[in-house]
Amino acid sequence: MPPSRTRRALAAAATATAVMAVPAAGSAAPVPSDQRINVIYDLAPIARVLHSGYPGVPGLASDTGSHRQHPLGEPFPQSRWIGKVNHREIAGRSPSAIADLLVRRMSTSSIGGRGPRSGLVGVDELGAELQDGRSGPAFASAMRILASRTYAGTGEPLSRRVIVYAAPKFVANVGANHRRGNWDAALAASRLSGGVFLQMFHASGGRVTAPMSRSEWRRYAPAWRAAMGGDANRLRFLFSGAGSQDAQWANAGSTDAGRQILRQGAGEYRLGGGDAARAWLRNWNRWTMGR
Repeated sequence: MPPSRTRRALAAAATATAVMAVPAAGSAAPVPSDQRINVIYDLAPIARVLHSGYPGVPGLASDTGSHRQHPLGEPFPQSRWIGKVNHREIAGRSPSAIADLLVRRMSTSSIGGRGPRSGLVGVDELGAELQDGRSGPAFASAMRILASRTYAGTGEPLSRRVIVYAAPKFVANVGANHRRGNWDAALAASRLSGGVFLQMFHASGGRVTAPMSRSEWRRYAPAWRAAMGGDANRLRFLFSGAGSQDAQWANAGSTDAGRQILRQGAGEYRLGGGDAARAWLRNWNRWTMGR
């Protein structure tokens, strides 16, 4: 059903507000998306370990590019929360409606309550629903709309304030050049985004089952950098709690392409426990921060 005149006006007002918004006095300035960005997508106990660090190992609080995926936020400050749009919310919407939704979620919560203030929104996730035969072309068109606008907080195109999580199927199909033609729209949108977090694990029924193999890490990193072209530095890895953190990071850094991706920042999803969190953090300090 076409939106009413009132609904169109409200949506336009929300978009204009987000485009012109600047951080409130005293809050941390938004991080430009071409700088190092780390994302924590986990529960509070893990987030606290990663944020604070432990003796001899600095936490993510030491890097201004560290963020937490909303709707969970603490202990990260509100200025480092990333808004969220679920892929199911994109299906069936027009490009302009998708663009408006992305902008709204840069500053409002998807579940109510306090909203993010980083000026970033994450799309969870770019998977089968956003292939070319489904909602992918509409999403790419929405990103082109945002690319024509400017985010006042950093002066970059508004599309650069969108972070996308690339689902394992998307990662594998592009990385192995298998059914690559299903993802032209998703790749076009990815190139316009502020960051593409590659989910480097296998999953079934919404559950992580295993990390990518060493051969997959070694094959997929160069393939993805080639596919992203001039926007290759937008790539980051999203690690999971499946398997050894030391092995995952060593695999990630086993190629020049992988090492370049690691230097841009890193993300994690559901590490599962304190030991895994400390191991992830130790490797982040080594591979991403170089210390």
